[in-house]
Amino acid sequence: MEYIYHIPLYVFEDFGIDPFDGSAWGCDPISYEEIEHALEVGEFENISWGELNDGADGAKTDHSIMLPEQRDFHIQRIAALIAEYSGDFTDADPITGHIVDDELSVGDGYHRLAAAMYCENEFVPVKINDDPNIVRAVIPVADSQGDAGLSFHM
Repeated sequence: MEYIYHIPLYVFEDFGIDPFDGSAWGCDPISYEEIEHALEVGEFENISWGELNDGADGAKTDHSIMLPEQRDFHIQRIAALIAEYSGDFTDADPITGHIVDDELSVGDGYHRLAAAMYCENEFVPVKINDDPNIVRAVIPVADSQGDAGLSFHM
């Protein structure tokens, strides 16, 4: 069963998840000023990281290769998402999260998370397929703060 939660952004910070540090993409940290510049000049990347890394034959490319333009891609992708959602990520595609060793981790959605943080959203939708009891034990606010609780399941 698939559950989608509205998780407050401070929870990600509590678990040390910071998409701006660049570690998720193997690049140098990204600043708010760089995203602001991309927004001002209209430098947007509309292809997702997953789409970019799916080869024509469906094979994944090597994420460990560091290209100078790769960092620019991430800045421009975050800016594109901010523009696409007008800064409100309440109804954005959910981030994919997992509970591993009593810690929240992000599997997919670092650009959406960064965009929501930049826009100072209160929470972001997160799909977590783990047992809801485990999720509540690790993230107690997942069911205790109104809009920050379980929103729906499929």
